Amino acid sequence: MRAKTREQSGGTSESDPLYLEHSRSAPPSGGETEEAMAIEIIGIRFGSTSRTEAAIASYRWRNLSDGQVKTSDKPALVKWVDDGGMAYVGSGNNQVSVRVVKPADQQPYLRTYADGRWTNNLLSLPTF
Repeated sequence: MRAKTREQSGGTSESDPLYLEHSRSAPPSGGETEEAMAIEIIGIRFGSTSRTEAAIASYRWRNLSDGQVKTSDKPALVKWVDDGGMAYVGSGNNQVSVRVVKPADQQPYLRTYADGRWTNNLLSLPTF
């Protein structure tokens, strides 16, 4: 697979361990067909004793269009965001986008990205 240029990939390349894809639209769980749905991640559950973004096993989120609260496991939500789904942490002036990190040596995971840099807003969310 050919690496993307710096412009195509938002300032990085597929060979970079923090290669990311920006989010757009698609449902994070089965049965929903709403196009351009956006969600706010409101809680996290860790799958191990490690407290890093990569160790998050599942996410609690709110559909921003209808307020429904649901839970998705990491693989499902990572795929949804990677396929173009729009996910955020926070709201208003404190809203930051969620993107997919694709390290070469581990499974993809979600992380927040704001003002041109990676941030750790997911780790500040309540656990469930």
